[in-house]
Parts: sequence; C-alpha cells; structure tokens
Amino acid sequence: MIPAINETHDAYIRMAFVAMKRIIPQQIRLDLQERGLHDDLEQEIAVIAFEGMQLYSLEGNDYLNFAGRRLYSFLRQNGYRRPKGHNSYVRENIGIMP
Repeated sequence: MIPAINETHDAYIRMAFVAMKRIIPQQIRLDLQERGLHDDLEQEIAVIAFEGMQLYSLEGNDYLNFAGRRLYSFLRQNGYRRPKGHNSYVRENIGIMP
C-alpha cells in the first residue's frame, strides 16, 4: 500500500498503477516480487506520481507516457530489456546477484 500525500497524489498513483499493468506483464511482476523488488516498484510508483503531479495533468496521455517511460527505466535498472521486434521482456543475467 502506497500512502498518498493528498487526493490528487492518490489519483496520480492510481493512474501509475494503470500504466504499470499495461507496461509490466504479470510474469515480470511476479518475478520482481520473488526477487524482493516489489517494495522498490511501489516506491518508484510513488515517486512517478509525485513528479508527474508537478509536470502533467491527468488529461490526455502525457502522464501515462511519462509513467511508462519511468517504469521501463525501472525495469532496465533491474536487469530486464525488451529486444527489438519483441513484445516481451527478457532478463539479463549479467551482473545480477540472485
């Protein structure tokens, strides 16, 4: 559970979760949970919501695109990548501690 600062922040958190469900497949979310990174993902969503609240309105797709870019960056930092021409992510094992 992510604590919200106010109602506006809560709305941005909910929209970031929508972006997460679109960007990160269920299997990857389960893998992140098994690796102990679920709390880190929730923290990232809280930060995305806070920064997005200052930069974008909820109207249109600008905020969802911003959240998607930040979530993809989170995945890259945690060893996932999306090869060109593929719709799914692969996990890079180089330099990752189990």
